[in-house]
Amino acid sequence: MATPQPASSPSDVLIRPALKDEAADIFRLISDNLAAGHLLPRSFDEVAIHIPRFLVAVGSTGVIACGELAELSPRVVEVRSFVVSEP
Repeated sequence: MATPQPASSPSDVLIRPALKDEAADIFRLISDNLAAGHLLPRSFDEVAIHIPRFLVAVGSTGVIACGELAELSPRVVEVRSFVVSEP
């Protein structure tokens, strides 16, 4: 999995693998952005099962962005449920 990297901006955002206890935050981000029509619906259980495949951006208010990296083959990875919260 990816090594956590500090953001290059002064906003103190950290991008890192998601933790199991962040499944609810990720589910909320996805659910809140379904109305825009850019995401497929995901159940909480589906998010929780796939938590090892998620990366999150964490700011001072908690999880502010997420994305799932689903390996389709040894050379192909699909980005799923990519969401950035609005400020």
